Amino acid sequence: MLPPRTWTFLTSGAGRDEGVRSGEEAFDRIRFVPRVFAAPTTPNLTTTILGIPLAVPVLSAPFGVDGLFHPRGHLDTATGCARAGVASIIPEAGTYSLETVAREAPSAARLFQLHPGSGIETLAERAAAAGYTAVCLTADQPVIGWRDRIREDRFEFDRRYVAGNHTAKATDRLRRIHQAGSPAWSWADLKAFCASSPLPVLVKGVLHPSDAEAAIAAGAAGLIISTHGGRQLHSSVTSLEQLPTIRTTVGPDIPLVLDSGVRRGGDIVKALALGADAVALGRLAAVALAAAGAIGVERLIELLAEEAMRTMQLIGASDIGMLTPGLLADGEAK
Repeated sequence: MLPPRTWTFLTSGAGRDEGVRSGEEAFDRIRFVPRVFAAPTTPNLTTTILGIPLAVPVLSAPFGVDGLFHPRGHLDTATGCARAGVASIIPEAGTYSLETVAREAPSAARLFQLHPGSGIETLAERAAAAGYTAVCLTADQPVIGWRDRIREDRFEFDRRYVAGNHTAKATDRLRRIHQAGSPAWSWADLKAFCASSPLPVLVKGVLHPSDAEAAIAAGAAGLIISTHGGRQLHSSVTSLEQLPTIRTTVGPDIPLVLDSGVRRGGDIVKALALGADAVALGRLAAVALAAAGAIGVERLIELLAEEAMRTMQLIGASDIGMLTPGLLADGEAK
């Protein structure tokens, strides 16, 4: 249903897509060690993150240019998530404003993603006024990743697809971000923003345990462990590989969301067993949106939940609190 160049833009990653493949392969390498006579009941997938109730430990990731994939973009992504009982992370570089999305799906549009740089405080204040629960700061885009297939296609999109949250003058900020990356920030900048933000701050794009520790020390309320869907650094470690170490580093109480590489309900179970509190869906949500709008997104989450529950029944876990590294072959991602 998408033009070939748009499909390439959606599915490609940095380099020759090495990061996209390695993110998926990291999940494939993990094997379950099932227990028998252990889970006769229907598994319970409900949880909360930052006080947000989730029927399934899933959020939609803040993929931008959403109107490129479907005319209603994140209006329908958030609506589908709301119907499925999960939350959405709405992007700064979106087709519709954060206020419009919040009005369209008030029970799902709970987190707002933004980039470092001038104007960030105003965006956080707008998110708070619109009823969002937290803001998500993207930290892994100091420059735009080198993406071979997109460059070969010479792909360009209408900048209106990313200007929903900005006036014509303010779109200069997004133009700079999409052409050259986010302005350089320091840990001191993050600390100042966390202190001034009216909402809790999640830092997205953390992969190194020392960075995870530094982000929490600077005031971050939680982390999104992410490779940007494999679109930034072509030979990066994967989110799943880094998850156990980061969980050990920050302790059991810091909210951790795993992003990048999730393709199946079983992948959600693996991520939770290795220490994630929830996962974020980027490409999957964008594909579901392109296929059938809000209905597609809702059905995607239903299918993932069904497979996750069946996986838990097969490995002997009736509650997500029972998901531990002991149910995996090595207890860690290798």
